[in-house]
Amino acid sequence: MGRRSAFVKPNKARLYLADARKRALEALQQLPVPVRKTEVETAVAKKALDDAIVAAKQAYENALEDGWYIDVKKELNAGETQRVFTDLVRGGGFEQGERPILDANKVGVTKSLVYILGWNLTGENDEPVDFSESALMNTNVDVFADIVASVDWHDEQAEKARADRKNGQGTSQESGATSSSPSELVGASTGSGS
Repeated sequence: MGRRSAFVKPNKARLYLADARKRALEALQQLPVPVRKTEVETAVAKKALDDAIVAAKQAYENALEDGWYIDVKKELNAGETQRVFTDLVRGGGFEQGERPILDANKVGVTKSLVYILGWNLTGENDEPVDFSESALMNTNVDVFADIVASVDWHDEQAEKARADRKNGQGTSQESGATSSSPSELVGASTGSGS
């Protein structure tokens, strides 16, 4: 077995936004049936959950139809990891012993800007829109939430893979998070990632 590399390999992964919707749907489906003080309150709460599940299924189907994805770095290097934190802290830093104050305007944006390499989102008349901070901030609220959820999920998976490598359980930086292609999500097997 060779020595580990001290450097992050510049690999990328493709994350389908439909996967964020699928994880949200699965989370709703795993919620217990709500029980309230009265039968009427319980019925209302159960109906609200059922309605939320129906809406989540529709949102997932819409996302599958859109087929939108983001290409992201499989893993951040040390400088990029530091940049996520310092860009998120108001004023760019803090003194030892102080509590950092997060810039609410940067939550969700900072990590996405560091991870995302590109996407296949389209604008008017299905024209491709290049990825940029401005383009990210001009997405609608639902697409933005799906992007942030996808990047957060990917970051969690990358951190688990890094921890496994550190503990001797993983073997390579090649392993990493990728999401399924839309056709895989509905049963076909076409592969994903790049």
